[in-house]
Amino acid sequence: MSTALKLSTGFALALLFLMPTFAHAAEPTLSVKLHDDGRTLMVKYRNLPKSTLTITDANGEAIRTPVAMRNKNGTKKVRLPKDLGIGTYTAALAAGDQHVEATFSVAHLEVPVCKLRASEKVVERGDIITLRWTSKNADTVTLFEGRSTKTHGSERVSLHHLGAHGYVAKAVGKGGVSTCSATVRVK
Repeated sequence: MSTALKLSTGFALALLFLMPTFAHAAEPTLSVKLHDDGRTLMVKYRNLPKSTLTITDANGEAIRTPVAMRNKNGTKKVRLPKDLGIGTYTAALAAGDQHVEATFSVAHLEVPVCKLRASEKVVERGDIITLRWTSKNADTVTLFEGRSTKTHGSERVSLHHLGAHGYVAKAVGKGGVSTCSATVRVK
């Protein structure tokens, strides 16, 4: 082989190694999973920098404010609204002309739970007790003959009549209704 051919072949091989390679950019991906609490969406995304996450219902209506995703890849917990009902929802991630979607379903809603406690179990006539209540997964709590109140709180009650005094709270939420009670005896 001539020296010129060896040089040109070597030069061509060197050019192949020096030429930049243009790899096809990876497609963006999005996966979502509803957490066991029914109110948190676990979002995992790849290959979509500086994007915005929107979540819509079956009618295309946004169910929460958009969430900024700052990194190209990541995972994020996104809190969903308390009034989210049973249905299918779409999570969409967009950046520029790139767009990817994933759907998730809410198949059941957590049943509300409440706790009602009295500060004392046995009191004297005229004493004042404090009723304290808490709830989970409730939109309203009804206490004292149907008066709606906060989903958690306390109230002072003066007891003047002898005997047992029963108090019942009713917690109402998207997942149903539950009751809780406390009894105080006046001697």
